[in-house]
Amino acid sequence: MRIRITYNSSPEPCGTLTYGEVEDYTINLTPMDPNVWTGNLNDYWGNHQNWSLGHIPTADEDVIIPNINMPCIVDYSDKTCHDITIESGATVQIYDQALDVTDDATVYGSFELLHTAARLNIDDNIIWKPGSTGSMTGSATIDVTGNWNFESGANVQFSSGYINFSGSGDSYIRCYEDNCSIYHLRNYKNGAGDVLLVSGMSTEDFHITGNIYNYSSSTFNIYSSYSVILDGFFNNMGGDFYFEAGTFVFNGNPVAVDLKPNVGNYFNNLIVNVSTSLTLDNTYTNELLINGDIEISSGTLNANDFEITVMDNWTNSGTGKFDPGTSLVIFDSYGFHQDVNGNCTFYDVQQVNEAKYLRLNSTSGSTTVLNDLELNYYCYAYNDLDVNGELNIDNSISKFVAVGSSCNASIGSLNQGGTLVCNGGTITVNDLLEEGIYGTHHVISGTMNLHQDGSSYIDINGDVTIDDGEMNLYGSFGTNCYFGYDNDASLTISGGILDIKELGILVSDSHNFVENITDGLIRTVHSFRCNRVDFTPTGGTLELYGGTDADVFVYPG
Repeated sequence: MRIRITYNSSPEPCGTLTYGEVEDYTINLTPMDPNVWTGNLNDYWGNHQNWSLGHIPTADEDVIIPNINMPCIVDYSDKTCHDITIESGATVQIYDQALDVTDDATVYGSFELLHTAARLNIDDNIIWKPGSTGSMTGSATIDVTGNWNFESGANVQFSSGYINFSGSGDSYIRCYEDNCSIYHLRNYKNGAGDVLLVSGMSTEDFHITGNIYNYSSSTFNIYSSYSVILDGFFNNMGGDFYFEAGTFVFNGNPVAVDLKPNVGNYFNNLIVNVSTSLTLDNTYTNELLINGDIEISSGTLNANDFEITVMDNWTNSGTGKFDPGTSLVIFDSYGFHQDVNGNCTFYDVQQVNEAKYLRLNSTSGSTTVLNDLELNYYCYAYNDLDVNGELNIDNSISKFVAVGSSCNASIGSLNQGGTLVCNGGTITVNDLLEEGIYGTHHVISGTMNLHQDGSSYIDINGDVTIDDGEMNLYGSFGTNCYFGYDNDASLTISGGILDIKELGILVSDSHNFVENITDGLIRTVHSFRCNRVDFTPTGGTLELYGGTDADVFVYPG
């Protein structure tokens, strides 16, 4: 029951006239009985004989609609009340009028907006209780200033109409029932502290079967750990969205309107499960942050020239595709190793973090990078990888590892300095950007093919280790492949093959060169010359197999 409070005079503060003066007031507390629907005459809200207080409800009167003489129809003109409670089995119908509720609406029964011009304006909260239902027609609108609750047991599925959030203060959507949904959502919240939020108190997914309209200067946040599922498009018209938690799911056909993030906007987890495509639009920015996982399970995500930063895993599953355009995908972990799953195509890829692995786990097909792949820590490829441009491992802590016999890594060009490892399968580098081999190259098993163009040396100026398998060096510039000519270098062979395919070998004394050859095979198509006294393998075989004359020259020692 509501209470009306009145005073016997204007309430001035005590003691304002004379120091220490005490003023007396009379405070009157008057119970305010609710105006209860009786429907004694007919179905129309606007008839005073249908109400317990004998008059049509006013803006400061609470209204109760019991399941008596149904339906209750908002008729002929706009109507108003304070709180409204629709009891179980009761129905309030609105046609081409508006019902203005100046406080809360609590629904156990049903709200039906049966005309495209119907309006329900809630100045505070609307709570859909167990058993409640609702329907909307055409462009009918429910405007809410406060919060929206789908309680457990509610059975509300709007298949049309608009839910507007407007006014001052934050508005929370709390979803406790998976069997509820709205159609279109429009966010007009547009000031400091005036934000639309999906509450972290939610215990179920929130389903929007139509579209989201996020207007200029409006902010939409998600704190729920559950999913927000959108069947239509997300029309961001200069507003902001900050999705702190849960998963946002594009679940239908968003092709009509592109997604236009604003500067600094982000998703937590993002799932693209669409029948056609979702396209990123750079009207406000060309950057998008995904704080968690991204999964493309159906349809196509068109990236255009966006810079997409992913803080966790990337998965292409089912028929999902990523159309990269000229986009850059940045992998920058919060603290977990990051996985790329499925058959994926990127344009540019950059690994930013220097502490967590990037794992390319394509289980079928291949991971393709149309331009460059830049690594700043460890990257493991478990299936086919094609880098059409440059694999950049010039950071000393960067490492690329091809793992397993099913991994075939094809690299357009290699920017060295870090570590290249073949652990089964094949690595083929079509061009070394430096004049020779620098950094660390390790063949544990499988085959590593390093090619140099016709105007650059194929010299070993870094650290080469071969445990098993083969390392094949291709380069025709000059006469020999020099070991340690331009830089300190080392060669460790305990098995496998080092094959210089087009040149002879010259072990140089220009720089420090550490040799530890205990087994395996060194092959060259031309001559072998050693200018060092400390080149003393304890095992292994030298093979000269070319079709022309060749020399062997070894310094004393």
